[in-house]
Amino acid sequence: MTAAAVTAVSMAGAPTASAAGVPAPSPIGISGRGANVPFTEQEAEYAATNGTLIGPDRLYGHLPSEASGRQAVTLSGVGQYVEFTLTKPANAMSLRYSLP
Repeated sequence: MTAAAVTAVSMAGAPTASAAGVPAPSPIGISGRGANVPFTEQEAEYAATNGTLIGPDRLYGHLPSEASGRQAVTLSGVGQYVEFTLTKPANAMSLRYSLP
């Protein structure tokens, strides 16, 4: 497998991106579960991307089974990206990723 980097750069001439995630409940989005937190969650599988959507999958050892919604986006080449659109002003960002 090839490791990929996540970048927030717009690329002229890049293929049209789309959000292709299959709706799956996030553990953070279930009412009454977990702590009340002052942040907004965004998932790569629902963002604009030209990467490959993988999952949903719950099989041990498979990458999407480790993701919060059991889905993920694989960036396997130069120029692939995930583009997040903020829904309100932000002053920080946490990013989880996996390198094979």
